[in-house]
Amino acid sequence: MMKVTWRSPANLALIKYWGKKENQFPINPSLSFPLLNCLTQTSVEALEKATGDFDLKCYLNNELHLEFTQKIKKYFQIIAEIEPRIKNYHYKVMTQNSFPYGAGIASSASGYSALAGCLGSLFQQSDIKTLSHWARLGSGSACRSFYDEFSIWGESAMNPSWRDEHASSYPMERVHPLFKKMHNLIFLVDTYEKKVSSSEGHALMKSSHFKEVRIIQAQLNLKKILSSLEIGDWESFQRIVEEEALTLHGLMLAHEKGYSLTNDKTWGVIHFIRELQKNKKNQICFTLDAGPNVHVLFPQNQLSLKAILHSFAEENKISFIESGWGTGARQL
Repeated sequence: MMKVTWRSPANLALIKYWGKKENQFPINPSLSFPLLNCLTQTSVEALEKATGDFDLKCYLNNELHLEFTQKIKKYFQIIAEIEPRIKNYHYKVMTQNSFPYGAGIASSASGYSALAGCLGSLFQQSDIKTLSHWARLGSGSACRSFYDEFSIWGESAMNPSWRDEHASSYPMERVHPLFKKMHNLIFLVDTYEKKVSSSEGHALMKSSHFKEVRIIQAQLNLKKILSSLEIGDWESFQRIVEEEALTLHGLMLAHEKGYSLTNDKTWGVIHFIRELQKNKKNQICFTLDAGPNVHVLFPQNQLSLKAILHSFAEENKISFIESGWGTGARQL
């Protein structure tokens, strides 16, 4: 029997990925960083079998999870087309999260990147770009969870090395010190599994009237935010990050089959951040992924804002996760 364990972070997209092409390729490039304290730890036991198709059982937080088992078995079948030796074993997959699953905090990114890492270790594959590729086949954003730095996924005329097949790291030496120790407080306004999955949302983008405009917007915003990161321009960074978050949720609402993943508490947090921003000394902004929970970002020189944010959370009975800049996926 072989056993390996990987731990991987969720990642927070600043330039959002929303919409797919064929082969799980994105319609636009995205930019993210790995999150501290939002981790998935996955162990895979592999027992060599004699004959027949491989079998698999998946345990979430130590409980057998039939829905996950079916999803993970399907994923293993996809990777087996690249690495046929996968078919030679039976598997026990044990996974647990340090944060809520399915609530729009990129649990699929941390989950599939940890799983891809395990498969890579089992079958002697250590190339990060290959593991990023494997993770993408489970969840697109999972390919961005392997790097300690900012991660870019998706083709762009800005750099021919940025690919749809896998994510690439963005060199931190090009990033202004203001953005190198980002703090992130996640307001958990709703921890239940969201009603509309990200996969369903991506599928709806195929028929969105705003699809082509969104592709142009994302390309332009990527160029602008990289400039902001390099010169230390918080005002521009804030404007782009918030525009990306609101565009993401606007695309959901504007579709003919439109839906909303936010709630009153989501907008209450956003309104509070807007009030703090009226004091120009406060370098703070918000973003959302595909869910109701609000990520609040501020740099190292704004740590005094923590107490204000904690007080707001306590007064409004909102739980939160103290996050920040994490590290990429690792074998334990």
